[in-house]
Amino acid sequence: MTTAAQHATISLSFDYQQRNQQLSWHAVEDGHNARHSHGPHAGGMWFDPGTQVDVLVTGGTVEETLSQSLGFSIVQCCIVTRPHAYDLTRNLGRQFAPPSPFEAPHGLVAAVVTVTDFQPERATPDAAGLLYFGRAYRSAQPLTVAGAAAGQAFLHRWEMSFVLTVQIVDERSGARTLRVFTYDPETEVGNGMNS
Repeated sequence: MTTAAQHATISLSFDYQQRNQQLSWHAVEDGHNARHSHGPHAGGMWFDPGTQVDVLVTGGTVEETLSQSLGFSIVQCCIVTRPHAYDLTRNLGRQFAPPSPFEAPHGLVAAVVTVTDFQPERATPDAAGLLYFGRAYRSAQPLTVAGAAAGQAFLHRWEMSFVLTVQIVDERSGARTLRVFTYDPETEVGNGMNS
């Protein structure tokens, strides 16, 4: 387990023209892919306790002329977590992970965390390598993955969903469209092997 705070970014992206509600996503922790495609963490994200996590939202389209006339703003960005049951000692029976993998202000941990205060950022190609000519926003305050100060093993798993509500604006006509996008990977803190 790492004691120094690491940095991670969860990148969410959508196309202004897409018909479904699925967000494209990618997660990086200190330059390494936090989204695992094989092994015990396959299909999910894995973070060390104490990691500082930013949320980066990019919206746009590959059609440059269209993307120059469209923009978006973030109405709401929520992380919804559902803890898995575990038994670390094999003696205490089933126990549950905390409601969220993230520390909460004032010590009150909830299963729904709303990410607020996004700052504009230069849009870059998304994780799939598609060139977005759109806009990007990064969370102003990072979330902190819990467990760094626990003084004990902090190995938990959660089902996690992002629910992102955006308002897409056609700057030529002034037309506004509200859209909701989602994704739901599994998330682990620690090595997840004892759950």
